[in-house]
Amino acid sequence: MTIQHPQPSFAPQAAPPAAPRANALRQRLFQALGFALGLALLGFCLWVVATNKPAQQKLLQLLAAPWWVFAALAALSCLTILLSGLVFRATLRPIKRITVLDAFAINALCTLLGNVPFKLSLVVRTLVHRRRHHVPLPTLISWLAGTALIILASLAPPIAATFALRTVDWRWWTISILGTITLATLMVFTARLLAPPAAWHALASRLPAPAARLMRSAIALRLHAGLATLATPSAVAEALTYRAIDMAAQTFRFALAAWALGVNLSWEQAIIAGAAYFILQGAAPSGALGTREAGAAATLAALGVPVEVGAPLVLAVTAVETACCLLLGIAGAAYLRIDKLMGAGTASSTAPSTAPSASSDASSNASTSPPHTSDQPAA
Repeated sequence: MTIQHPQPSFAPQAAPPAAPRANALRQRLFQALGFALGLALLGFCLWVVATNKPAQQKLLQLLAAPWWVFAALAALSCLTILLSGLVFRATLRPIKRITVLDAFAINALCTLLGNVPFKLSLVVRTLVHRRRHHVPLPTLISWLAGTALIILASLAPPIAATFALRTVDWRWWTISILGTITLATLMVFTARLLAPPAAWHALASRLPAPAARLMRSAIALRLHAGLATLATPSAVAEALTYRAIDMAAQTFRFALAAWALGVNLSWEQAIIAGAAYFILQGAAPSGALGTREAGAAATLAALGVPVEVGAPLVLAVTAVETACCLLLGIAGAAYLRIDKLMGAGTASSTAPSTAPSASSDASSNASTSPPHTSDQPAA
């Protein structure tokens, strides 16, 4: 669904003042401390394995596993990276169409950078879509928010059903499927109510004058364009399908690693462990490394799996995924020419504004004109 607004004309506004140095230093300190805490948590998981003989025996059992176990774990790790990239591609499709290879490369690089602090993965994802695909920054922000809602809709019902039923049976499948469909339908319905420009401006007219001016501002209209993600049923359905497959891959990865370690892990525990691992990987404020492993091990402990058993299981999953992320992330950075994208931003910021070239005019038109897609919903 394409959302088109009449282009408002505004006088050039001065850039907002830079954040005070104290706030910047506080944020950097918070990120550094969070990353240090994550490393400490990772060290704790390693310490549990190093000081516990049963845990060491399980790791030795994993190392003695057949080659196909490692190949399957690596394939599942690569599959989760690909599927997450396809989710972002599906939700971006109503705004901008990108290739599968672009989506895979971007997500591989961002998954690798998600292990370190300062939200580098988010910065790089935004930079690539802004400079490679010419998507306006406010639209990117609303698109990311919409994608987060879709991911939440795919996770909430299965997790709630698992905690409520403590088993995977027909009731679990019913709650998971119907719950996800219900949440997705509500999102699409609400977005389609607000997506038409007339509805957006009508809502603004009912608000106080300051809020109405804000909703009609250029930035707000760019944010509003991101509603196309949630207002396109086919995009939401496609993203949820990829998320369901991804959740299955996360579950099978933990189940296979548990089997190789000789750990008795139920399907319910594997589902929750995979979901916790996935959530912490994206939501950790100062990098996923350590926080993700300790959180997944703590989740397993809450489900009855001792820490000396859960820690080597989570570390085994992380070891295979990290190896895959290193290979795919470096390859993705080379494919995207991330150095060129960063250089393009530097060049554009230093270029004189009085003599724009034809190529810059074309790029400007591409980023300001409404995106085109053939997926037009019925009126």
